Amino acid sequence: MSKMGTYSCNGQSTNRDISDYIRLLGINIEDLKGKSVLDIGASYGKFQKECKEKHGIDVIALDPSYVHNGELKKYLEFTENRKNKIAGINESLPFIQNSFDVVLCNFSSFFYICDNYPNIKHRLKMAEQMFKEIFRVLKSRGEARIGGIPEIMYNRQIYESILKQIKKQFNSKVDWKFVEEPDYLILYRD
Repeated sequence: MSKMGTYSCNGQSTNRDISDYIRLLGINIEDLKGKSVLDIGASYGKFQKECKEKHGIDVIALDPSYVHNGELKKYLEFTENRKNKIAGINESLPFIQNSFDVVLCNFSSFFYICDNYPNIKHRLKMAEQMFKEIFRVLKSRGEARIGGIPEIMYNRQIYESILKQIKKQFNSKVDWKFVEEPDYLILYRD
Protein backbone atom coordinates (compact mmCIF):
# COMPACT_ATOMS: atom_id res chain seq x y z
CA MET A 1 0.00 0.00 0.00
CA SER A 2 1.36 3.37 -0.91
CA LYS A 3 0.80 6.50 1.12
CA MET A 4 -1.96 7.53 -1.27
CA GLY A 5 -3.91 4.38 -0.47
CA THR A 6 -3.66 2.80 -3.90
CA TYR A 7 -3.02 -0.86 -4.30
CA SER A 8 -1.33 -2.50 -7.23
CA CYS A 9 -1.73 -5.36 -9.65
CA ASN A 10 1.64 -6.81 -10.59
CA GLY A 11 3.29 -3.53 -9.68
CA GLN A 12 0.83 -1.30 -11.55
CA SER A 13 -1.13 1.28 -9.59
CA THR A 14 -4.88 0.89 -9.82
CA ASN A 15 -5.54 4.55 -9.03
CA ARG A 16 -4.78 6.08 -12.40
CA ASP A 17 -5.45 9.59 -13.67
CA ILE A 18 -6.40 11.03 -17.04
CA SER A 19 -2.80 11.19 -18.26
CA ASP A 20 -2.44 7.44 -17.57
CA TYR A 21 -5.54 6.66 -19.63
CA ILE A 22 -4.35 8.86 -22.49
CA ARG A 23 -0.90 7.26 -22.44
CA LEU A 24 -1.94 3.63 -21.87
CA LEU A 25 -5.27 3.44 -23.74
CA GLY A 26 -4.78 6.07 -26.43
CA ILE A 27 -7.96 7.92 -25.53
CA ASN A 28 -8.71 11.49 -26.49
CA ILE A 29 -10.45 13.06 -23.50
CA GLU A 30 -12.47 15.38 -25.77
CA ASP A 31 -14.02 12.30 -27.42
CA LEU A 32 -15.59 11.34 -24.08
CA LYS A 33 -17.63 14.54 -23.75
CA GLY A 34 -21.36 13.92 -23.96
CA LYS A 35 -20.92 10.15 -23.78
CA SER A 36 -21.82 7.60 -21.14
CA VAL A 37 -18.53 6.23 -19.76
CA LEU A 38 -17.79 3.21 -17.56
CA ASP A 39 -14.40 2.74 -15.88
CA ILE A 40 -13.95 -0.90 -14.85
CA GLY A 41 -11.46 -1.43 -12.02
CA ALA A 42 -11.60 2.23 -11.00
CA SER A 43 -10.14 1.93 -7.49
CA TYR A 44 -10.54 5.30 -5.73
CA GLY A 45 -11.87 6.87 -8.92
CA LYS A 46 -9.08 9.36 -9.62
CA PHE A 47 -9.83 9.20 -13.37
CA GLN A 48 -13.56 9.64 -12.65
CA LYS A 49 -12.93 12.64 -10.39
CA GLU A 50 -10.58 14.38 -12.85
CA CYS A 51 -12.99 13.81 -15.75
CA LYS A 52 -15.80 15.49 -13.82
CA GLU A 53 -13.81 18.34 -12.27
CA LYS A 54 -11.60 19.25 -15.25
CA HIS A 55 -13.77 18.35 -18.24
CA GLY A 56 -17.39 18.03 -17.06
CA ILE A 57 -17.49 14.35 -18.07
CA ASP A 58 -19.53 11.96 -15.93
CA VAL A 59 -17.93 8.56 -15.45
CA ILE A 60 -19.37 5.54 -13.65
CA ALA A 61 -16.64 3.85 -11.61
CA LEU A 62 -16.89 0.10 -11.04
CA ASP A 63 -14.66 -1.87 -8.68
CA PRO A 64 -15.14 -5.03 -6.59
CA SER A 65 -13.13 -3.41 -3.80
CA TYR A 66 -15.98 -1.03 -3.00
CA VAL A 67 -17.39 -3.98 -1.06
CA HIS A 68 -14.33 -5.96 0.04
CA ASN A 69 -11.46 -3.55 0.68
CA GLY A 70 -11.73 -2.03 4.17
CA GLU A 71 -9.73 1.06 3.27
CA LEU A 72 -11.87 1.78 0.21
CA LYS A 73 -15.09 1.12 2.15
CA LYS A 74 -14.00 3.68 4.74
CA TYR A 75 -13.16 6.16 1.95
CA LEU A 76 -16.62 5.65 0.45
CA GLU A 77 -18.38 6.48 3.72
CA PHE A 78 -18.31 10.11 2.60
CA THR A 79 -21.20 10.82 0.22
CA GLU A 80 -19.00 12.89 -2.12
CA ASN A 81 -16.63 9.94 -2.58
CA ARG A 82 -19.47 7.46 -3.14
CA LYS A 83 -21.10 9.26 -6.06
CA ASN A 84 -21.30 7.09 -9.20
CA LYS A 85 -19.20 4.31 -7.66
CA ILE A 86 -20.66 0.83 -8.02
CA ALA A 87 -19.37 -2.44 -6.61
CA GLY A 88 -19.09 -5.15 -9.23
CA ILE A 89 -16.90 -7.45 -11.27
CA ASN A 90 -16.19 -7.49 -14.98
CA GLU A 91 -17.59 -10.98 -15.62
CA SER A 92 -21.03 -9.89 -14.39
CA LEU A 93 -21.53 -6.17 -15.00
CA PRO A 94 -24.49 -4.77 -13.03
CA PHE A 95 -25.87 -2.72 -15.92
CA ILE A 96 -28.59 -3.22 -18.50
CA GLN A 97 -27.79 -3.95 -22.12
CA ASN A 98 -26.62 -1.00 -24.25
CA SER A 99 -25.74 1.22 -21.28
CA PHE A 100 -22.44 2.84 -22.31
CA ASP A 101 -20.86 4.59 -25.27
CA VAL A 102 -17.38 3.97 -23.86
CA VAL A 103 -16.00 1.30 -21.53
CA LEU A 104 -12.47 1.69 -20.20
CA CYS A 105 -10.54 -0.97 -18.36
CA ASN A 106 -6.88 -0.50 -17.55
CA PHE A 107 -4.74 -3.10 -15.77
CA SER A 108 -6.89 -4.20 -12.89
CA SER A 109 -9.75 -5.97 -14.60
CA PHE A 110 -7.74 -8.53 -16.52
CA PHE A 111 -5.21 -8.92 -13.70
CA TYR A 112 -8.17 -9.67 -11.45
CA ILE A 113 -9.04 -12.59 -13.71
CA CYS A 114 -5.42 -13.82 -13.86
CA ASP A 115 -4.94 -13.51 -10.10
CA ASN A 116 -8.21 -15.20 -9.17
CA TYR A 117 -8.29 -17.92 -11.82
CA PRO A 118 -4.83 -19.55 -12.03
CA ASN A 119 -6.21 -22.50 -14.01
CA ILE A 120 -5.78 -21.49 -17.66
CA LYS A 121 -9.05 -23.09 -18.84
CA HIS A 122 -11.03 -21.28 -16.15
CA ARG A 123 -9.15 -18.04 -16.83
CA LEU A 124 -10.01 -18.21 -20.53
CA LYS A 125 -13.67 -18.86 -19.66
CA MET A 126 -13.70 -15.81 -17.36
CA ALA A 127 -11.98 -13.67 -20.02
CA GLU A 128 -14.62 -14.78 -22.51
CA GLN A 129 -17.33 -13.82 -20.03
CA MET A 130 -15.67 -10.43 -19.47
CA PHE A 131 -15.58 -9.74 -23.23
CA LYS A 132 -19.24 -10.78 -23.60
CA GLU A 133 -20.27 -8.52 -20.72
CA ILE A 134 -18.40 -5.55 -22.15
CA PHE A 135 -19.99 -6.08 -25.57
CA ARG A 136 -23.40 -6.49 -23.89
CA VAL A 137 -23.25 -3.13 -22.08
CA LEU A 138 -21.83 -1.23 -25.05
CA LYS A 139 -24.29 0.83 -27.05
CA SER A 140 -24.41 0.63 -30.82
CA ARG A 141 -21.26 2.29 -32.19
CA GLY A 142 -19.73 1.94 -28.72
CA GLU A 143 -16.11 1.26 -28.00
CA ALA A 144 -14.19 -0.38 -25.17
CA ARG A 145 -10.49 -0.13 -24.50
CA ILE A 146 -8.79 -2.75 -22.37
CA GLY A 147 -5.17 -2.09 -21.45
CA GLY A 148 -2.33 -3.39 -19.35
CA ILE A 149 -2.92 -6.92 -20.52
CA PRO A 150 0.35 -8.68 -21.36
CA GLU A 151 -1.48 -12.00 -20.90
CA ILE A 152 -3.70 -11.22 -23.88
CA MET A 153 -0.92 -9.85 -26.05
CA TYR A 154 1.34 -12.87 -25.38
CA ASN A 155 -1.52 -15.27 -26.16
CA ARG A 156 -3.13 -13.19 -28.86
CA GLN A 157 -4.17 -16.16 -31.03
CA ILE A 158 -6.05 -17.77 -28.14
CA TYR A 159 -7.94 -14.56 -27.37
CA GLU A 160 -8.54 -13.91 -31.07
CA SER A 161 -10.23 -17.32 -31.20
CA ILE A 162 -12.42 -16.42 -28.19
CA LEU A 163 -13.40 -13.13 -29.81
CA LYS A 164 -14.30 -14.89 -33.08
CA GLN A 165 -16.66 -17.20 -31.16
CA ILE A 166 -18.24 -14.20 -29.44
CA LYS A 167 -18.66 -12.46 -32.81
CA LYS A 168 -20.72 -15.44 -34.01
CA GLN A 169 -22.93 -15.18 -30.92
CA PHE A 170 -23.46 -11.46 -31.54
CA ASN A 171 -24.28 -12.09 -35.22
CA SER A 172 -21.19 -10.20 -36.43
CA LYS A 173 -22.23 -7.00 -34.65
CA VAL A 174 -18.93 -6.79 -32.79
CA ASP A 175 -15.29 -6.44 -33.77
CA TRP A 176 -11.90 -5.75 -32.19
CA LYS A 177 -8.40 -4.52 -32.83
CA PHE A 178 -5.15 -5.24 -30.99
CA VAL A 179 -2.93 -2.16 -30.63
CA GLU A 180 0.77 -2.38 -29.83
CA GLU A 181 3.01 0.17 -28.09
CA PRO A 182 1.33 0.57 -25.68
CA ASP A 183 -0.50 -2.74 -25.70
CA TYR A 184 -4.27 -2.53 -25.51
CA LEU A 185 -7.33 -4.09 -27.06
CA ILE A 186 -10.19 -2.13 -28.60
CA LEU A 187 -13.63 -3.75 -28.74
CA TYR A 188 -16.27 -2.25 -31.06
CA ARG A 189 -20.00 -2.71 -31.29
CA ASP A 190 -21.83 -1.91 -34.55
